[in-house]
Amino acid sequence: MKSLIIIDQNQKARMNLKQMLADSCPDFMVTGEAVDVASALQLIKQNPPDTIFMDINFKDGTGFDLLNKLDNPTFQVVFTATCGQFAMNAFQYNVVDYLLKPVDLHDLVRAVNKIRRSGRHTFLPGLFKKEVTPTYTDKIALSTSNGLAFVKLNQVIYLRSEGSYTTFYMRDGKNLTVCKGLKNFDGGGLPCNHFFRTHQSFMVNAEWVEEITSKDGHFALMYGGAEIPVSRRKKDSFVEFLHSRILG
Repeated sequence: MKSLIIIDQNQKARMNLKQMLADSCPDFMVTGEAVDVASALQLIKQNPPDTIFMDINFKDGTGFDLLNKLDNPTFQVVFTATCGQFAMNAFQYNVVDYLLKPVDLHDLVRAVNKIRRSGRHTFLPGLFKKEVTPTYTDKIALSTSNGLAFVKLNQVIYLRSEGSYTTFYMRDGKNLTVCKGLKNFDGGGLPCNHFFRTHQSFMVNAEWVEEITSKDGHFALMYGGAEIPVSRRKKDSFVEFLHSRILG
């Protein structure tokens, strides 16, 4: 049985993760929960766990700050975050995995299986002492059926959602499908100064909008020829968005 600590300031997120672990990973026991860096640090020192699942941002610092405060930790770390903008920083810390919220069961089981295969973790001396400042990047981490894909945002032309799945259509013609609805990428999941949700099922990258047409409805003509519907109620705000963000 492996001991596990969940560190997240969101009570619902902690409860959901705890229940998923209980249902699907019975060999992992949640032995403690913390809501910020200070309480997590105290909990870890009192009862060192085998594994930690934690968010990135807290009211008194970040998950990176917490790791930097620990001396030669040997536990496994899995980050859980609402977006993939800190993923590159996270993997500099040799973490096991980086899961996007809401955590998908398939992704959770994949991360747990990695922990099972690797056994107790031993970090390189001083690894956690590296001066790494979390910064926003031009990439997003997407959990696919094959693992975690790092996608350059400027290569995403548009997104299309079908139920609980969203497909990213890329400039090179490739598509990436993730098990998350479009709402997970709207309102913060993607940079709001580049991406706009034109329709219930579509979101576009303003950099690749070539034309707006009004024949038989409103459409955004994208690079590559795709015609993306623009809902009637979004049309005016979309045009304003393009003028303010693209035309200056």
